[in-house]
Amino acid sequence: MIPWDGHDYDRAMVNKNKMLTLYEGGNGVKTGYTKQAGRCLVSGALREGMQLICVVLNCPDMWNDSMALLDQAFAEAELVDVLDPLLPVCRLPAGENETLGLLPAEAVSVPLLEGESADIHLQLPERVDLPVARGETLGYASVCVGAEELMRVPLYADRDVQPPSPRLRDSLRSILSRWCPGEPGRGEDE
Repeated sequence: MIPWDGHDYDRAMVNKNKMLTLYEGGNGVKTGYTKQAGRCLVSGALREGMQLICVVLNCPDMWNDSMALLDQAFAEAELVDVLDPLLPVCRLPAGENETLGLLPAEAVSVPLLEGESADIHLQLPERVDLPVARGETLGYASVCVGAEELMRVPLYADRDVQPPSPRLRDSLRSILSRWCPGEPGRGEDE
């Protein structure tokens, strides 16, 4: 019931999408009808963490046909974990003898049918400029099934990395070259 200002009674809202009550896990989406398209339904359902969408067009028995299609999809599809935000997707060189892990911004699981596989395509920089802050976006992971990209997920640095400190010899040369410009053996490699 929804309050209705200026009236002594509340309004009742009724949803005509029977999938919300007829189908276990039903959570949407939209009914429709036009003379040209006929009875149409976009329905969604969530079971054991797997969200599926079903679309039927010009379908006289849209409720039963949608339920049958969703039942078949839930029976044939398996939810596969692809990215875990706690596990680095890869490591990049960063500084001298150091690597930097790249973590996905979110967990990703995809429903796959038998024979399908999810592939991860990485878009990474050619080099990492230091310093790098933990949480900085350094690339992307594309989750693909076949030739279709399902989503693109940012990849974050798993830690801070500072540039290496200058070596003492390099620092001394730099200082001496300012004090004694042009002197042999100063400021140039010996």
